[in-house]
Amino acid sequence: MGLFGFIRRRRTGGVTKNSTAASSLERYLTREPRRIPRTEHRINRASISRKALKVVEDLQRAGHTAYLVGGCVRDLLIGRKPKDFDVVTDATPQRIKDVFRFARIIGRRFRIVHVPFGTEIIETATFRALPPEGGSEEVLLRDNVYGSEREDAVRRDISINALFYDPVSEIIIDYVDGYRDIKHRIVRMIRDPHQSYTEDPVRMIRALKYRATTGFEIEASSYQPITELAGLISECSTARVMEEIYKILRSGAARATMEALYRSGLLTHLAPEVAAHIDAGAHDLARSPLGERLAALDRLTTSGRIWTNGVLLAVLFADIIPTVQAGSGKSTLSDDRLSHDAAAILDPISRRMNFSRLNKDQLVRILTTQRKFANPAKKPPQALQALCRKDYFRDALDFFEIACLASGISPDDAAIWREVAFSLPKPAVQRTGVRVRRKGERQPPPAEQTVARPEVVAPAAKKKRRRGPRRKPRTDTGE
Repeated sequence: MGLFGFIRRRRTGGVTKNSTAASSLERYLTREPRRIPRTEHRINRASISRKALKVVEDLQRAGHTAYLVGGCVRDLLIGRKPKDFDVVTDATPQRIKDVFRFARIIGRRFRIVHVPFGTEIIETATFRALPPEGGSEEVLLRDNVYGSEREDAVRRDISINALFYDPVSEIIIDYVDGYRDIKHRIVRMIRDPHQSYTEDPVRMIRALKYRATTGFEIEASSYQPITELAGLISECSTARVMEEIYKILRSGAARATMEALYRSGLLTHLAPEVAAHIDAGAHDLARSPLGERLAALDRLTTSGRIWTNGVLLAVLFADIIPTVQAGSGKSTLSDDRLSHDAAAILDPISRRMNFSRLNKDQLVRILTTQRKFANPAKKPPQALQALCRKDYFRDALDFFEIACLASGISPDDAAIWREVAFSLPKPAVQRTGVRVRRKGERQPPPAEQTVARPEVVAPAAKKKRRRGPRRKPRTDTGE
């Protein structure tokens, strides 16, 4: 029937072929892609990871099509350093593993391949097909439906993330006018926004996130449906939603993104307690305590700081926990009472948003121990060292520094704590986890055997008695 006939025979999620969205989709699926040479895009190969180049070159050398794709191509075009590099190819996951024997096939919904080079991992995926009529991206991921290069580009949600870049020939391949949108600084959905958001509501979060991280303007036809369909985000997988929230908080543009989520109504469905606290205040996230903490978080993130999930959750939910904020140190409640009250408030939130139990416990510890960080210069050294030895100290101190920066308190107290932690004497015996001994490596003696012991002389071994038939005693017969 052919690809064009397939498009003509079906309706695209309730949008007829005569509509603007359907005609645009047909155009993307039938026209020749635009190929942008290096003289126009001016991407410098030196800014691309050598490991990513190796993956693309080795796959092409093996007879496959392989490109760089997604956010790395977008960042290279707007002059930013990509955080990671993703590769897309027509090779199946098993074939990719045949080319790279040390690679790992992961994923249950859609199988992808991680090609590790030390600490750097190049994520390599096979071209995916378009979702079926009335279906969703979840169905496509679960069934591992592979497609063509063109289908993979059209299947993606936002045009600026659907560009393929061949670093060997140094040509950008554009099926969906993504290069034009980057030049015009526009965030635009490739397909009909209503259909795309209905198929996968997480795309609403992604659209607002890229608007904040790139500084582009979101197209009006792509933004308006978000305010109408915001409630659909409650039906999404909580694991995927939390993954997007963590990405936003680590993006360096958390304040702008959260403000866009609040104005569009998405935050009301993602974290209703946080949105209600903002509504009770000035109805302005930027001027709220949360906005100040997010600004401080962005400032420290851009300087290279890395955060755990517990710290990020503390930044988000600190206002709804009745505990002592940084710099106060005054409270009539005991530690156990504070922890109990905080856990009682966070239990329904963690169940709804699907926190891990570890992250929830970290969040409770971080928020309920903030009063202990106040006035370190007036505390005895033993009290400082005792707190520094706690397993949650590093995370709690990170949040203390964020809270101090947000509230305008001098960061000298945080510096004192870090100096105490750095100079803390290490214990004589360090307890470590179980370590697997490598082949040929000698096993070190246990710690208790390192103490000198008196030498014990082993008893002399007894001479073995020869076993055999007994000889007759010799007798003299005189013969």
